[in-house]
Amino acid sequence: METVKLYEQDAYRTAFSTVVEDSISEKGIFKVALRETAFYPEGGGQPADHGMLGGVKVLDVHERDGVIWHTVSEPLPKGAAVDGEIDWARRYDFMQNHSGEHVVSGIICSTFGCSNVGFHMGSDVITMDFNTPMTWEQAMEIERRANEAIGRQIPIAALYPSPEDLARLEYRSKKELSGRVRIITIEGCDTCACCGTHVRNTGEIRMVKILSVQNYKSGVRIAMVSGNRAIADYARKHGYITAAARLLSAKPEETPSAVERVLEENGRLRYEMAELRRRIARLQAQAIPAGTAVCFLDEPSAPARELREIANALGERAEHVMVTGENDSYVIRSGRNQARVLLHALKENFSIQGGGSEQMVQGVIRGDRAKLEGLFKAAAEKIQE
Repeated sequence: METVKLYEQDAYRTAFSTVVEDSISEKGIFKVALRETAFYPEGGGQPADHGMLGGVKVLDVHERDGVIWHTVSEPLPKGAAVDGEIDWARRYDFMQNHSGEHVVSGIICSTFGCSNVGFHMGSDVITMDFNTPMTWEQAMEIERRANEAIGRQIPIAALYPSPEDLARLEYRSKKELSGRVRIITIEGCDTCACCGTHVRNTGEIRMVKILSVQNYKSGVRIAMVSGNRAIADYARKHGYITAAARLLSAKPEETPSAVERVLEENGRLRYEMAELRRRIARLQAQAIPAGTAVCFLDEPSAPARELREIANALGERAEHVMVTGENDSYVIRSGRNQARVLLHALKENFSIQGGGSEQMVQGVIRGDRAKLEGLFKAAAEKIQE
């Protein structure tokens, strides 16, 4: 016997009473089928409802051959009378976001003549895949139109057309459908086959915000949020901008230009620091007696990209050179083409990544610097013998 779907009759219903029609246990997982249910089963890209049933938690809900099975935290006996209560905050969040997706997808598909070929509603964002290219600017225009539709408070209706009416109806669907088909209509925005739960009118969506547009296969993948998620996203990002503006001593609207100035100044300072390190390396090299066998230098603030140049400067005076820098980076230079041999001698005592030629190797080495210096000098002196 198929389960009566109370959520289709009223998506706002949060409590109901019913009878357990069947109860099974599969490897410690308890599932029950009910005579009727307000719990929405996972499907159509929308996650399942959670809540309470007969005093135990509803962890998941799935439909199989017309029967809706509820995964519960503890067993419920067949024939038991139970009360169910939906986690309304979770349900309403999905209703807002699913409805927002309809508005955005419907406008995109009618504007670009494309199809929605993928849809997933996560706990943080919704992702939608379309088989058409799209720019960020075009997506922002879609967002503007979607929020205009939200402001008009357009009714969101669900209906079951007859097979004859359905054959004449133009509607969106990601797959071929048969049997009883549920159609969601939002005048001026969307007509789509959908089994999910939705708000009564677009005004309840509150707002939609497109977060990203990425090239995906032959089209794009769009990430978006609606409703309370969109409000929270705005508040969170406004906080970020306000905090950044305060650190930059700028007005919030001046933050981008202030960041550009900081980046330019940072780039100039990095260049000057690199030049100073090069000069210091040359001075250090001049202080090394010609023909020195081994030189080890630790430059904790030197970026990995600068270590080769420092090693080459020191290598003009010393036979074997090792330079370490920031983030555990290193370079080994050997005038006798023994760089790999020296690196191998260190592997027993240190975690090492990287490689190179017989003359120079580089990468990342983790461990105590004083111990590293001692072992490197010992290995280099052994080669000299």
